[in-house]
Amino acid sequence: MKQSPDSPQRGTSFTFDFKHIATFITIMICIVVIAIAITQQVTQVEPKPLPRENIAQLLHLGYYDLTEDETEVYALMFSKYAKKYDIDWKIYPAIITIESNWQPSSVSDSGAIGTMQVMKNTFREECNRYNIPYQRNKTIYNDIILLRVGLEYLSRMIVKYGLDKGVKSYVGGPAHHPACKDCSIYLTKFKAEYAKIIRLEKEYKRIEELILKKTLSQ
Repeated sequence: MKQSPDSPQRGTSFTFDFKHIATFITIMICIVVIAIAITQQVTQVEPKPLPRENIAQLLHLGYYDLTEDETEVYALMFSKYAKKYDIDWKIYPAIITIESNWQPSSVSDSGAIGTMQVMKNTFREECNRYNIPYQRNKTIYNDIILLRVGLEYLSRMIVKYGLDKGVKSYVGGPAHHPACKDCSIYLTKFKAEYAKIIRLEKEYKRIEELILKKTLSQ
């Protein structure tokens, strides 16, 4: 049958729609490519976390009573669990300074033990959580396991509740009262020590850059 001039031609609307769809897809691909490129540029300029050996050097500068062996062990543990939980490693030395001033043999009046002042009940529960072999009156006196348990517990609280509430939960327990005065005082001390280590890291990086520039200019 012959079509009238006003009748739509077969295939015309399909071709028209296909061209528009193809153009739309092309534009979207371009947008995605540009977004990826911008994201990569932003990622490249973000400061990288300090390598383990640099953390050890920084700890020695900030806490000069620590021996070289101690700073290397702490740097290893801090970098490991900061990476595992994706949090700032500088949180750990700030907490340890407040809890025990870096004394592994420290025992509180309430029975908390070690550099991170872990309670015995919490220690046993954490050992079960992470399948750490537990022996009564023996395992808890292992400084490395004590440190690991403290780092794991603190990190988990921060990931779950955020930095401020996580720190409060570490000292007062997850069920601590929001108006807990001791927890608020503890948080204030933590922030002051944390800020000190942040300044120390910035100074350390500045000195490294100066040394590098001087070396390259020679």
